[in-house]
Amino acid sequence: MIKDFSESNLFCQGRASYIFEKMKAKVYNSKVEFTKTSELTTVHELAITQNILDIVLNEAKSAQANKVTKINLVIGELSGVVSDCVQFYFDFLRKGNAAEEATLDFKLVPVELRCRDCLAAFNPKDSAWICPNCQSTSLEVLSGRECYVESIEVKQ
Repeated sequence: MIKDFSESNLFCQGRASYIFEKMKAKVYNSKVEFTKTSELTTVHELAITQNILDIVLNEAKSAQANKVTKINLVIGELSGVVSDCVQFYFDFLRKGNAAEEATLDFKLVPVELRCRDCLAAFNPKDSAWICPNCQSTSLEVLSGRECYVESIEVKQ
């Protein structure tokens, strides 16, 4: 399987090639050929982690901070983001910048739904999303899609 990353700035910075090669993928300019389809599933965390790092470094620069010590992230169950993958990519991407010694702290947000019929809010127990109050399947997601930087801790 080949995935084109030509629109990504990651290859311009030369950071992604190493990670893809570690996954035993072949890198051709901005295209990556994966040996297994399943390896593509964690690649979106690379772009997400790069975006997180960009946000953090920009905010640290705005605050005239020399060092980022902690990054607090909020990740929802439905976001599709795997915290272990974000941590893996972060450990690689943070080298040589103000976040080099920073730690990641993940706040995981469970799924919360609201029934559109009876307005009951609940946390589903499994993948069968049915209102426990009225058995309706007309539901809206209240939380669980989050994926953002909640705060950062810096040193001047």
